[in-house]
Amino acid sequence: MIISKKTSAAPLPFAISHGTLIPMGFSSTLDDALSQSVEHAINMIAAMFEMPRQQVYLLLSAAIDFNVTQVVDIAPKAFTV
Repeated sequence: MIISKKTSAAPLPFAISHGTLIPMGFSSTLDDALSQSVEHAINMIAAMFEMPRQQVYLLLSAAIDFNVTQVVDIAPKAFTV
């Protein structure tokens, strides 16, 4: 399920799959899509757990994993797990 601004106040875009929130990034370059995905993950976790962004960044540096989809499209897409 993809969540829209109409249904959520959380940082977007993200999806929900099997109870997991999945921050996403979309851009004209893969690097930018990955950066957006990380930024969305940081914002989401900081808001959900009321943590400083710097602390979330440190935690994610050990725990984040990326999946890349649709690289051949005009706008590459990436998401964090």
